[in-house]
Amino acid sequence: MLSVAHAFMDTATARAEAPFIMLVSDPATRYGREPATISYGEGLSVVSRLAEHYTRMLEVPSDPESGVTRVALALENRPEFFFHWLALNSLGLSVVPINPQWQSAELEYVLNHSDARLAVVIDTTQQALTASLAPCPVVTVDAFEPGETEADTGHQLLTPVGAPERECALLYTSGTTGRPKGCMLSNEYFLSTGRWYCDIGGYCALKPGEDRLITPLPMYHMNAMAVSTMAMIMTGSCIVPLDRFHPSTWWSSVRECDATIMHYLGVMPAMLMSLPENPADRTHQIRFGFGAGLSGELHTAFETRFGIQLIEAWAMTETGCTVAVIASEEPRKVGTACFGRPPLHMDY
Repeated sequence: MLSVAHAFMDTATARAEAPFIMLVSDPATRYGREPATISYGEGLSVVSRLAEHYTRMLEVPSDPESGVTRVALALENRPEFFFHWLALNSLGLSVVPINPQWQSAELEYVLNHSDARLAVVIDTTQQALTASLAPCPVVTVDAFEPGETEADTGHQLLTPVGAPERECALLYTSGTTGRPKGCMLSNEYFLSTGRWYCDIGGYCALKPGEDRLITPLPMYHMNAMAVSTMAMIMTGSCIVPLDRFHPSTWWSSVRECDATIMHYLGVMPAMLMSLPENPADRTHQIRFGFGAGLSGELHTAFETRFGIQLIEAWAMTETGCTVAVIASEEPRKVGTACFGRPPLHMDY
């Protein structure tokens, strides 16, 4: 595989009817939408149409390797994010995912620093991007509705370009000692991260074509964008993105989509443990949780109550999962030394 779009194309061709993205009721209501399941085939149709649109809009050169063209995406965790990312990647272009919590000064800095050619927004993010004095055009896109592609047969199917070393995304990490720093991440970064997750095995063994991974984590971070999404694409399974973490509706979302994997940050298990105990606490299909930042005293308590093994991991946006440390094999310690041991290829 040469790029993220190539990986998607391979899966969409082989498993057109398989679910790609599931929008469950809670985020759908918050978006003013209906719940929906979007297949790989439907997704491919939308991505192909968007790629044609971007080719005309941006006058994409025939040689996309001549330079990096970046497009900012302020599409939250909605299905539109995935479609526009894949369409742009198929043309050899890079995306700059935007944190919807950024204020005008932060937005202006990132848009200037990234040299984005275009900012793609939805109604809820348009005002902030416009107020930021964005140095690039701001385009508002319509929400995708499942079924709208059925009569849309006038476009050609995707023919991805690009190369492993080509930049796929510019992700901005938190600026604890200054302004956010932009990490230039290649196609190979995303592909190798997906392969890493597919090959972990042990407690984190994936089931190709069967998994439904639910994540409330934002698509402007590498966990959701590179780890969760790439693993589901590369195994022909389904990603279930939430708008954010809502403790009161979490378990109903989990049960609605029959989630088999959950991704988390440490605050999530703590908030779930604060909910009143319920006879249905173990009524779910989740095999394991994948995340970081869980306090030791809650680790055992959460696993005992909900019957879910939480697998802690460590990695960085700058390095990806090639240096990830994760306790996916025995001996797995709970509550202490939870990361396990560094892999054999790491010096420590």
